[in-house]
Amino acid sequence: MLEQFLLESKNLLDYQDALDYVQFRYSAQLRDVLVERASALSLDEDEDDNSRVNDNTDQPSKRHSRFGRFERIRASQVYKLVRSFGMTSEQFGENLDARQRIYFAEDPAKSPGDLAEELIILEAEDIFSDHKQALEAAQAMYVEEIYMDPRIRKFVRAEFERKALVDVVLTERGRKRIDESSPFFDFKYACNLAFNELRMKPELFLRMLLAEGQGLIDIRFTYPDYKKRFVLDNLLPMFGSDGVSDIANAWNKFRATVLNFAMKKTVPLICRNIKENLKKDCELSLMLSIRKNLLKRLNQAPYKPNDYELGTIPRVLSISAGMGDFSKDAILAVYIDEDSRIIDRAKLGDPRSEDFKNEFVELVTRRKPDVIGLSGFSVSSEKLYGILKNIIEENHLKSSDEETTDNQQQPDIELIWVQDEVARLYQNSKRAELEFPDSPPLERYLISLARYVQSPLLEYAALGSEISGIPIHAYQHLLPEDLFKTAADSCFVDMVNLVGVDINDAVRDTYISNLLQYISGLGPRKASSMLQGIQSHGGSLSNRTELVTEGITGRNIFINCASFLKIPYDKHTLNKEDTEMLDATRIHPEDYELARKMAGDALELDEEDLVDIENTGGVISHLINEGPEKLNDLILSGYAEELERKLNQKKYITLEMIKEELQNHYNEQRHEILKLTDMEIFTMLTGETNTSLHVGSVIPVNIKRIADRYISVKLSSGLNGNVKADRMSDKNNIPHPSTIFHFGQTVRAVVLSIDYKNFTCELSTREREVEEAVKNEARNRIQIDSRNWNHEAEDSDKQRIAIKRDKEQRSSRVIKHPLFRMFNSKQAEEFLAPLSRGDLVIRPSSRGFDHIAITWKVADQIFQHIDVLELEKPNEYSLGKFLQIGNKRYSDLDELIVLHIKSMARKVDEMTSNDKFRKGGKTEAEEYLRVYLLANPKRSAYTFCFDHKNPGYFYLCFQVNGASSVQYWHVKVIPNGYYLLKSEFPDVTSLCNGFKTIYQAKMAEQKSGFGGGHQQSHNQGQQPPYNNEGFNNNGFYGQQPPQGPQAHYQQPRYGNHDSSHGGNNGGYYNGGNGGHNNDGHRYR
Repeated sequence: MLEQFLLESKNLLDYQDALDYVQFRYSAQLRDVLVERASALSLDEDEDDNSRVNDNTDQPSKRHSRFGRFERIRASQVYKLVRSFGMTSEQFGENLDARQRIYFAEDPAKSPGDLAEELIILEAEDIFSDHKQALEAAQAMYVEEIYMDPRIRKFVRAEFERKALVDVVLTERGRKRIDESSPFFDFKYACNLAFNELRMKPELFLRMLLAEGQGLIDIRFTYPDYKKRFVLDNLLPMFGSDGVSDIANAWNKFRATVLNFAMKKTVPLICRNIKENLKKDCELSLMLSIRKNLLKRLNQAPYKPNDYELGTIPRVLSISAGMGDFSKDAILAVYIDEDSRIIDRAKLGDPRSEDFKNEFVELVTRRKPDVIGLSGFSVSSEKLYGILKNIIEENHLKSSDEETTDNQQQPDIELIWVQDEVARLYQNSKRAELEFPDSPPLERYLISLARYVQSPLLEYAALGSEISGIPIHAYQHLLPEDLFKTAADSCFVDMVNLVGVDINDAVRDTYISNLLQYISGLGPRKASSMLQGIQSHGGSLSNRTELVTEGITGRNIFINCASFLKIPYDKHTLNKEDTEMLDATRIHPEDYELARKMAGDALELDEEDLVDIENTGGVISHLINEGPEKLNDLILSGYAEELERKLNQKKYITLEMIKEELQNHYNEQRHEILKLTDMEIFTMLTGETNTSLHVGSVIPVNIKRIADRYISVKLSSGLNGNVKADRMSDKNNIPHPSTIFHFGQTVRAVVLSIDYKNFTCELSTREREVEEAVKNEARNRIQIDSRNWNHEAEDSDKQRIAIKRDKEQRSSRVIKHPLFRMFNSKQAEEFLAPLSRGDLVIRPSSRGFDHIAITWKVADQIFQHIDVLELEKPNEYSLGKFLQIGNKRYSDLDELIVLHIKSMARKVDEMTSNDKFRKGGKTEAEEYLRVYLLANPKRSAYTFCFDHKNPGYFYLCFQVNGASSVQYWHVKVIPNGYYLLKSEFPDVTSLCNGFKTIYQAKMAEQKSGFGGGHQQSHNQGQQPPYNNEGFNNNGFYGQQPPQGPQAHYQQPRYGNHDSSHGGNNGGYYNGGNGGHNNDGHRYR
C-alpha cells in the first residue's frame, strides 16, 4: 500500500503523510534500528579511544517514543479487539480512495464489550482493570490508525478542498476595532467564500490572515452539512457493516464513535494544511502580479531622441520647482550628456518673470538637450509645465540645428513628465550623499530624473534593497520580504540578460556594475569576484575568452554568463588581433563557428577564401563591410534540418538569433520609455489615487474664495476644487454664500467629478449629500457578493451596539445646569479638591436613568456623595419634576442646592468654628482628651472631630475620667441641624447640651436596670446608620458604616427613627473601673 501511495504522490503533503504513517506504524522497529546504530557507533568509539575502560559494557538507553502507548496496545491482547472491527484503516483508506466498497466490514460473533472481557482474561499482564478500559484503549488505537493513514488524509483533504468554504468569525477585539474606517471592514462579515474565489483575489485572503494575526478575526473552514453530507454519506458507508443484528448494531455504533473521534483529529490537521497551501497560492499569485508591474517599469528603453535609433542614450535637461512655491523656491535644472556626465547646473528665478524666460532659452540653446524632463512635489509643477511649454513653442527651441534624415526641419524639443518614484528615494539616500556631497537634495533629485530618462533599468537596479520602497503594487506589503526580493530579482535577471552588460563599462563605473549581479550564472558574490579579477588583470577585457584564460572565472560560470557580457568594438580596436567582433553580440561562444559558417555561406566563400579572409580581419568583418543583409538569402530552415540530422541538435531558433545579431548587434528589444498618463501624473503630484480620491469621497476642504455663485476650495493634496451655488447647502434662499461660509474655514465636501488633466474637481457641501456619501463610502468598499456576507451576524452586532449605545447615553445624560459635569465620583473629588467647602458637582448616576448624584466638599479630602431620586420624569433624559433625598422633596436643583447642600455646609462651618471642634481626626481628639484629663483626672471631657471614613459625620469623642477609655458617638450633619442618636438639634450649643442630657439619661436607665440590652463596647460607640447599599430611600438602618464604593453615598433621614440596632442602639456606656458608673460626672 505504501509503495503504491508513494508512486501516486504529487506534493510534499503526500510525502509528509507517508512519513507520519511510517513513524507511527513502525515506531518500535525504527527505535530498535536507532539503538543498534548507536550501539555500533559506541563500540567503534571505544576501540578508537585507548583511554576508555575496556570492561565498560553500558548499553545506550532506549529513546522515549511518542507512540509508546500505541506500541504497548499493539503488543497486547487488546489489539485483537482493534482487528475485530472487521476492516483495517488501510482497507478503509482504499475504499475511500476508490470511492467504492472494495472491502466489507465483517462483524464478530460477540459484542465489543463481551469480546473485551474475554481478551482481558487472556492478557498475561494486568494492563487493563476492566473491559471499559480495554474498549477505550482499542478505540484510541483505531482512532490513531485512521488519523495516520495517508490515503484517508488524502481523501479528506480532497473533499475539503473541493467543498469546504471559508468564514470570517470576529473576535471580541475585532468586533470593537474593525469599523467602517478599518482596512479590514470589507470582509468583516464574510462567509461561504470558496477557495478558488480567494485564489482569484489573493490580496483578500492575505489581508484576512493579517487581521487574524492581529487577533481581530478567526478564519474558519466549514463543510456544508458536515455530519450528513460528509460523515453519513461519504465515510460511514465505506466503514460500517451491512448487518442488522444487535451485535452488528453494537459494532456499527462503536465504528461510528471511532470515526467521529478520528475526524476530530484529522479535520483540524487538514484545515491547517489547506490554509497553508491557500496562503502559498495567494502569495505566489500576488508575487506574479508584483513581478508583472515591476517588469513593466524595467522594460523601458532610454528615451529615443528624434531621428535616432531606439536604445540611443539621449542628452537630458531635467528641471523642477520642488514644492512649487514660485515666490520662495528656486527653479533648478541639471544637464547630463550622453555619457551620463553632469555637464551643467542652473538656478533659475520666478518662472513668471521675463528673466526666467531669457535664462531658460539661453540654457537650452547652448546645451541642445534631446529632451527636457520635468517633475515635482506639488500641483504647482503643472503650472511650470505650462510655462515651459509656451516658452519652447514661442522660441522654437530645438535639440539640433541640423535637418532630419528626410530633409525636414527638426521639431521642437519635447517636454515630458518623468516618473520620480526613484528620484524621491534617491535624493536623501546615503548613496546620493556619497556621490554628490555638495549638492542639495533637489539637485540630486534632478540628477536621478535625468538618469531615469537615460536608463530606467539602471536607476531601479541602483536602488538595491530599497526597491521595496517603490509603490509597485497596492498590496505588496502583504508579501514576505524574501518573496518580494525573489520577484524583484527575477525581473532584473530577465531584463538585464535581455539588454546585456558592457563588462568593461561595469569595471569602470559602479553605477553600471549594479547590473552585473543579475547576469545569468552570477550573483552578488560572483559578480564582485569577477570585477576584482578583471581589475587585477589590467582593468579591462579584450574578448570574452579572457575570463577563462586569465583565470577570472571557471568554465561553468563562463558557459552560463558569456553571451550576456558584451564587449563592443570600434575602429580603434577592430584591427587588433585579440578583438572578437562576435563578443559584441548575444551569440554564445559555443556558436561562434556556426556564426562564421553562416557568414561564409552568405558571402559564398569556399574554404580557401575563408583562409585568406581570416588573415585580413575575418569573415565576420567582411560580412559587416559588404552588408549583413546578405544573410537574408540563406535558407535557415534547411540548414537547421541538416544540423539536426548530423548533430542531433535543434538549432533553428539559434540560427535565427545569429542572423539577427549579425545584422543588429545587441539591438534594443525593450519598449520605448513610457509616457505618463494623466492619472499617473495626477498621482505623482498630489499623492492621491483612485482609492484615496474618487467620485463619492468625503474629504475636508479649505475655503479660499467666496463668490456670489461659487466657492473656491483647496484640498489637503493641493488640488483645487469648486462648489457651485446649488451645491453649497440644503438651505434655501441663502442671501450670499458668505452668510454660511467664511475664508479659511474647513468644511466637509463630497467629490462629484475629477479633472485629472487640469487638477481640479467639482464638489458639494450640501449636508444631505455629504451624509449620504459617508454612508455609501464604506459599503462601496465591500467587493464581496452579498450572498457571501453574514447579514445575520451583522444585524446582531448592530443590535448589540445599539443597546450598548443606549445604555451609555443613559449613563452619560446631560443636565442643563452650570454645575453639571460628566464626572465619575473620583473625577468629581479631584475637581472639587482646590475649591471651598460647600462647592458641589452635579453628575450622572450609575443607579439608573431616574437618579442623579451630587458630590459636595465637606472639608479638605472629605467629600460626600448624595443620591438624588427623580420623580415624575417626562422622559428618560429629562430631569424629574421633583427631586427627593430621603424623605425630603425639592422642586428643582437650585432649591435642593440652597436648602439641602448649602444648609449642611453652613452647619459644618458652625461645627468647625466651635471651640469644642478639633482639626484632624480621632488621633488628635484622643490626644486632646488625654492631655486635658492628665491635668484634670477627676473631670470628664468631650470634643468633636471629622469622621474621615464617613463624610457628613462627626465623631463626638468623650472620656468620663482620666482612668477610663475614650468613647465615640456619631453626629450626623443634616440641613439646618445635627442628628445624634434619635434626636435632632438646631445648633452646636443645643447638640452639646443634648449630649449631656442623653448620656445622663442613659446612665440613669442603666443604673435602674431598664437598659433594654447589653452594654456597648466603649470603643465602638454609636455607628452611623447605613444599609448594605450605603443609603436607602426608605430610611437608614443597619450597623456598619459603608466600605469601598458604597461609602460614597449617604442619604439623610429626619424625624423619629425606629431602630433595628437591638441593644446597641442606645449607646450605653460603662465608663469606669470595676463597674463604677459615672452618671454623677459633669462634662467640661
